[in-house]
Amino acid sequence: MKASAALVFCLACFACARQSGAGGTDALSAEGPAFAGGIIPDEYACNGGNKFPPLKLGGIPAKAKSLAVIMDDPDSPSGTWLHLAAFNIAVSSAVLETAGAPQGAVYGKNDFGNDRYDGPCPPSGTHRYVFHVCALDCILLLEAGASRRDIESAMKGHILARGTLTAKYTKR
Repeated sequence: MKASAALVFCLACFACARQSGAGGTDALSAEGPAFAGGIIPDEYACNGGNKFPPLKLGGIPAKAKSLAVIMDDPDSPSGTWLHLAAFNIAVSSAVLETAGAPQGAVYGKNDFGNDRYDGPCPPSGTHRYVFHVCALDCILLLEAGASRRDIESAMKGHILARGTLTAKYTKR
């Protein structure tokens, strides 16, 4: 039986894509209720409120012990730019609004040098932002400020389900 939960944001699970554990993984559904037409509103970007956007997840396996979310910008001129790496998010969270961080979340270091969510902030034009979400069979034994590499390494072999959500933002 699968549980459903709503969640705020991001950990770009390239580790999800490289998952090589036995038995494969299930699919998580991920929706951005605030992203009308797939567009991220200013309130979730650097020139607005820089708030966490709400993410609604479905299909979380009953055996999941935690969630991880990575958000990145694959269109950054300097290469894929990490905006958020959050792990150890409680699977029991029913709905996470933009008012606060996900329950239990521990933040890794993003490419802005912060241990938090930093919203879309493209230098120009329209960029895609990808939210990679993973349901894990464990709590990761990492400290706040862990690198993306360390987070992805710790996730290997522990991913039960994964999903992605892509939205766009144009800096105004």
